[in-house]
Amino acid sequence: MLQAALAAPDTAVAAWRAWRAGHVVYDADEEASRLLATIASRIGRLVPDDAELQRLHGHRRHAWTVNMLRAAQTNDVASSLRAAGMDSLFFKGLGMLPLYGDMSMRNMSDADLLVRWHQRHDVIDHLASIGFSPVHGVSLAKMHTLDRIYPGFGMRRPDGIETDVHWRPLHHLRHRPHLDEILFEYSRLERIGATTVAVADPSHHLVLVIGHGMRSDSGAHLIAVADACQLLVAPDFDARRAAALAHEYERTSAVDDVCAVIIDILADGAHSDLVNARDRAIEMRQRLRRRTVGDILLDRQLTSAHGSSSGRLKTARSMWVAASDPRWRDGGPVFGLIDLARRELSLDRARDVPAQLVWILGGRSEQLGSFRRTVGGAGEDVPTLPIGDSVSVSTTTGFELLLASGWWEPEEHHVWSKAPEAALTLNIDLPPNRGCNLMMRTVPFVNATHPDLTVDVRINGTSRAVWRYRYETDVEVDQRITLHADDLDDGRCEVLFIIHGASSPLESGVAADERVLGIALQSIAIEPIGILDPGGHVSPRHEIGDETECGEAADGTTRDGLRAGRVRRDPRAVLGRRHRSDRRAAPPPVR
Repeated sequence: MLQAALAAPDTAVAAWRAWRAGHVVYDADEEASRLLATIASRIGRLVPDDAELQRLHGHRRHAWTVNMLRAAQTNDVASSLRAAGMDSLFFKGLGMLPLYGDMSMRNMSDADLLVRWHQRHDVIDHLASIGFSPVHGVSLAKMHTLDRIYPGFGMRRPDGIETDVHWRPLHHLRHRPHLDEILFEYSRLERIGATTVAVADPSHHLVLVIGHGMRSDSGAHLIAVADACQLLVAPDFDARRAAALAHEYERTSAVDDVCAVIIDILADGAHSDLVNARDRAIEMRQRLRRRTVGDILLDRQLTSAHGSSSGRLKTARSMWVAASDPRWRDGGPVFGLIDLARRELSLDRARDVPAQLVWILGGRSEQLGSFRRTVGGAGEDVPTLPIGDSVSVSTTTGFELLLASGWWEPEEHHVWSKAPEAALTLNIDLPPNRGCNLMMRTVPFVNATHPDLTVDVRINGTSRAVWRYRYETDVEVDQRITLHADDLDDGRCEVLFIIHGASSPLESGVAADERVLGIALQSIAIEPIGILDPGGHVSPRHEIGDETECGEAADGTTRDGLRAGRVRRDPRAVLGRRHRSDRRAAPPPVR
């Protein structure tokens, strides 16, 4: 089938006749049926005696109509997102149509839309507001909650428009938003009929098409190879950038395998519009297999160092960090590597250090950042919190250094979170095989108009608790999450709050404050495990998936067993006053 779709005319016709000898066109499986329109377009006139193949021209006309309609309808969705300040681009099926030229040659069942990682929750809510709902029984709340586990979900509108919304372009083991931004940076506008759409750059698109199509559970293996051929012959295809992205996304094996298949299929020649595909596939394989001196030294370090494989990987990663750490900017990477060699690797001889410097000279300097785990948006001066320490907005200088992203400007005794996400970055001095309780004093913005607030709390990307606040009494709630050394990343801890049900005081009718508010954070404390709470009980541990109801019961305790005292400085009581980010005159305080 691939030879019939891609090879030179004589080879393609022979391959088609060989396939037809054992198959019926309209009984073709899903994989083969995706290529029928391409085959009918390229060799239909060369096989006039095959009645079933000739009837596929009607199938092509139907595909052309459906593709034009889908492009116009789905682009309206992208335009709606753009008007709301959210970027998007098409890839795979709809993004491939401009490269085929003939819009009837490529079948598809839906449109794949990629959005920016940090806008994913806004996109979900926006699509829901214009009538879209998740498919396959998934709820909107589940889309929000599982956003770090799945790369996207399908959504459909009652009028039949269906789109797969992706906030990660591939099924990564971990999200890499700093890499995904490259796709938006190089995206371009292409025309599909009378519609102009934003699509991925061909060099990057190759990695996305193969990364999706070559998954074991995919039904698009054959069409992915055909799409890859079209991308390889695109006028502005850049093998260097394609290979670089394949390395970053860890898809070199899949891309290499597809290129090998293309080289084999086109050994006897290619269709007229694919004459350069084989040469570029050969170039891609050469670039994917090219190894810098830094790669070789890295492999040598990983295989020769003592200890477990994870320990060797950590050692190699630390070496990269030392070479790129801005603290050594004045003296260059030499000082960082020497310091690392003497302190962590116990290398007493300076002659062992130059080999590590060769990594940079070998062309890896631009990739050093990929070995560093960026947590939140806080700077490098985040203070270390020892066990037993406590910090608060009102008494701690530099508290704002802990606020990674998603917070309004700190006020006198608290800081309000922005919706839908807010993050803290903490450095915790936690010895091995020890644990601690992360205590956070919070106050929710709930009222009679918006009585419920839910906060999904994640530690370094792992869901650890769900806090549910209800408008019952004005309370401050001491939330507790138990941490162990293996929960941290070299002492670094990102606490991410995903907030559902936030509102503004203006919207709720309680003050002339337009800010959307979630929870107010007053203080953070690091307590050793086993400390007694004010009620005289040992602190309970929040396991993964725990849900905490944060309303106050009749006995003055919350449902998680923590005592909720009356707010001494209720942040909601000063919403009407002038704050640092709003210098306009405000009404008297709300009581």
